[in-house]
Amino acid sequence: MLRLDINLVFTIINLLIWYAIIRIFLFKPINKVIDKRSAAIQEKYDEAKKMQEEAQAEKEKYAACQDEIEVEKNKLCRKLRCRSQYLSRMLQIIDRNLLPLYFL
Repeated sequence: MLRLDINLVFTIINLLIWYAIIRIFLFKPINKVIDKRSAAIQEKYDEAKKMQEEAQAEKEKYAACQDEIEVEKNKLCRKLRCRSQYLSRMLQIIDRNLLPLYFL
């Protein structure tokens, strides 16, 4: 049977003291450092996510502006095409009407 002598008791007490010392002076500071790093990483992650959302919003805003510019460009092109066709016709009419006057 297992004998319970003084050496076994001192060994158990010694192990408990070492466990308490290691827990207080090693595990707690390491856990604090790990928690600080985790918080810093989470902060950077949140900041990056916020910047990504802002970039996405700017991209959508830019795309909307590009669409508006494209529509305005098409309107102006149609308008200028119509004006140029009108002016071309007017010049043809003027040329036809003035051409006989050159030979007088």
